[in-house]
Amino acid sequence: MSRIVVLNSGGFDSIVLMNYLHTIQGEDSIHSLHFLYGANNEKQQLECVNKVCEELGAVNKILRLPPI
Repeated sequence: MSRIVVLNSGGFDSIVLMNYLHTIQGEDSIHSLHFLYGANNEKQQLECVNKVCEELGAVNKILRLPPI
């Protein structure tokens, strides 16, 4: 089984991709990577990221960057 890293913004595209990968690969192989960089909607993004990772059983890694 291969591991897959998904750059997860918490947006629609990321969530659809993670669901698709979960369907074909299973939950143990998906790793979500999300960057916090001071976006105006950072709280909503993080809520979506956490929710989809919890529902799919994906490993969730969040990295904080300096504000842009």
